[in-house]
Amino acid sequence: MEQSDNNTPNPQPQQYYMTPGEPGPLYMEPQNSVFAIVSLVSGIGGFFVLPMLGQILGVIFGHLALNEIKNSNGRLKGRELAIAGLIISYIGVGLLALVILVVIIIAIAGLPSGLH
Repeated sequence: MEQSDNNTPNPQPQQYYMTPGEPGPLYMEPQNSVFAIVSLVSGIGGFFVLPMLGQILGVIFGHLALNEIKNSNGRLKGRELAIAGLIISYIGVGLLALVILVVIIIAIAGLPSGLH
């Protein structure tokens, strides 16, 4: 009966060399998350086309994208796009809220003194 030696290092993995024309390993480049792209486009478009709707969609799709990318096990990329979309969208929401607040203050200040 042979006695095995537990002190031997693990064998080195075998190296494979590919010849030209030989099919390679199946590897797919991670794709950008569609939600991340939509978040960024909505956030930017919210400043020019549909201010309130674009910003809200940018926030929603940005969070959906981050969740989708996190759960994709490396199949999806675009985390930076999603974060950029979120930042732009939140800035737009904040600016819109500030404009609404200023309009309300001006409207109240412009009322005759007997009505407020």
